[in-house]
Amino acid sequence: MSSVKRRRLCLKKRQADISCKLKEELCNSTNKTSNGGDDSSIMELNRDVMMSSHDLSYCGLMNTGNTCYINSVIQVLRFCPGFLDRITTSIPLKIPEVTDNDTLVTMELTKLLSSMRASEMTSNVEIKKPTDFVDKIQESYTLFQDKRQHDTQEFLHCLLGALQRA
Repeated sequence: MSSVKRRRLCLKKRQADISCKLKEELCNSTNKTSNGGDDSSIMELNRDVMMSSHDLSYCGLMNTGNTCYINSVIQVLRFCPGFLDRITTSIPLKIPEVTDNDTLVTMELTKLLSSMRASEMTSNVEIKKPTDFVDKIQESYTLFQDKRQHDTQEFLHCLLGALQRA
């Protein structure tokens, strides 16, 4: 068995162990809740979420040469509540004759996030190479054209501005 497969198995086992412990704690705290009402219904909802969450697989992003700052921002935004649903449902993947950099960057981000989501829905999750998105960032914003390391905060500020303007 390759080292990558072993690492994946270990990671899945650790995630399952953590998930089981959280489920036990959640069930114990639900049993201790004596006042019922909203607290118990919230606990039941949280328990259901916990029980289903350990079955999820997460799609990674390949570092394509000093792009870890881009990948980390994408991964953080990817798991912000509502962000993924909002961007993948409100931004079309293709608009004819668009030349606005902000819109083009937003469309590439939408394609990447949609591809990651689709991969996570399958049993064979793959690592995505965000080449098109990185290329569009480097074409659109001079700050990131040099393919050097950059500050994550600078990129986040730039990306959020592009999303707002698009």
